[in-house]
Amino acid sequence: MSQSLAETHVENLIYECDCITAGDYGESTQEHIDDLMLQMEGFSFPLMCTRSSAIPRDKTLDGVKRAKGWLVANMATLTNSGNGTTVSSSSVSQATATADVSVEVSQAVTEIGNDPVLDKETKEALELALSRARMAAEAKNKTGFAEHVAKVIDLATKSADLVPKALLALGALAKLFGA
Repeated sequence: MSQSLAETHVENLIYECDCITAGDYGESTQEHIDDLMLQMEGFSFPLMCTRSSAIPRDKTLDGVKRAKGWLVANMATLTNSGNGTTVSSSSVSQATATADVSVEVSQAVTEIGNDPVLDKETKEALELALSRARMAAEAKNKTGFAEHVAKVIDLATKSADLVPKALLALGALAKLFGA
């Protein structure tokens, strides 16, 4: 099956992020960063839904790294192509549920990153487990989702402050099975 235009575009943006961070553009790096961030503005609604609206304004290498991370984490949502061009109430409710999930998961990831108790490796493992739980929920894979939920809860218990936030994010993800 061939890639959709959306998938190709997002993959090209991710590749551009890699080229910029690798230093492939030398003296014209800033021009490429500016162009990348201009293209990121095209994702203003999903950026807003994930509380990541500041990414296109950060025209630095750190901003490029954040943009790449956001594109990778949200590729499935950004490139989800339906079977037709009509918009039904169920696809609108699915989009609303996905936006709500994005906000909950984004809030949890922010809290994980700001947690003073967890070490860097545990934070990264928790963010990865939450991301995999999201992918399983979006794919309606109940078994995979259950496995990742167990891992998220296990890791979140290492900082008592994160348990309620992780549970809220997982609850939002679980709603995808009913939507």
